[in-house]
Amino acid sequence: MNRQEKRLPHFGFSARCAVGDSRTRRRASGALDVHLAEYEALTSRCTSWLTLMVPIWAVLATFLTVIAAFWNSFPDHIALLWSLGVGSQLVILMWFQTIEEQYRAIFYVQRQLRPRVEKIVGISGFWTYESYSAGRDDHLSWWGEWFSPPIFVCLLLAFGIVRWPLHPIDYAGLSVNIPLVVIQVLKTVIRVRLRRSVAEAEEDEQVETPAKCCK
Repeated sequence: MNRQEKRLPHFGFSARCAVGDSRTRRRASGALDVHLAEYEALTSRCTSWLTLMVPIWAVLATFLTVIAAFWNSFPDHIALLWSLGVGSQLVILMWFQTIEEQYRAIFYVQRQLRPRVEKIVGISGFWTYESYSAGRDDHLSWWGEWFSPPIFVCLLLAFGIVRWPLHPIDYAGLSVNIPLVVIQVLKTVIRVRLRRSVAEAEEDEQVETPAKCCK
């Protein structure tokens, strides 16, 4: 700073402003690069989760094939059925986790990353497709999000009624399957809240944008 003032003694104030503006631009550019790199990392992570979603159902199909192969040779069919319930729920929970991780990434982009970038670039209204889609499909998503827990609750109730009075193998099967159903319900609640939070983030942005323009 002193060197700049000595070289331009008559324009010292202007020189200090120019140097300050240049440093501010460099810092802003560096921060923007960091945020964009983070955004690219998040999109790559979401792509990885999407790629993982494809073979999940192949795992379930393979598991069903194994159960069918052992059906005739394995004497205890009830144990196979309880194992089928456990394996199916584990696969579904893996599916839930992939969707939840994508929602978390989108929520972070909308609530944390995008506001930081907006402060740097001075504009808003970008990176909004996912939040727009989440809000637009809200009335169509509930049945797909909640299809699994009720089905397994009904299956467990029906199986318990058919098998009554229960045997030790049934108590063992219920002791594993019931907690998994509870986890399904909790994961579904979390996923629905995340999706709705993404939609609310876009609604807040649409409300705040006109207010910013009027200032």
